[in-house]
Amino acid sequence: MANQDAILNSTATSTMKIMLKSADDKLFMVKEAIAMEFGVLKFFLEDSTDLESTVIPLLNVSGSVLGRVIHYCEKSLILHLILPPSTLLHLFERVAELILDDENDKSIVELVKAADYLDIKVLLTFLMPSFKRRFELGDDKGVEYVYTEDVEARLL
Repeated sequence: MANQDAILNSTATSTMKIMLKSADDKLFMVKEAIAMEFGVLKFFLEDSTDLESTVIPLLNVSGSVLGRVIHYCEKSLILHLILPPSTLLHLFERVAELILDDENDKSIVELVKAADYLDIKVLLTFLMPSFKRRFELGDDKGVEYVYTEDVEARLL
């Protein structure tokens, strides 16, 4: 774990930590490099000066899902630093198959919605092929499909 922390620390110009608050009031302290993976936070983080004393609410993401998203972003940053880009997509697809096969439909939908809301493009790229296979969708269906009545009906 110490080696992973060293790698993550080397990705950021600062060692600042950001406090995130989930919809169910769980708090997560993350390194700035991780928070910068969240497109929804990027401009806020770039324009703010006193982030260490600020709690950033993420009202559309539960604590359990946010914890998993943060964990994925940490691992993704490390992999991007140590592997050549040509191997990453295949690796992400394989990992998605292994991890998401054990997930139920509701968990996968929650992860896709969180990745969409937080604007984490790499995570969406990782999740969408498994989501499409699980829901037997064609290539013409995108992330917007997770918000349809078809998906909601399947989760009941």
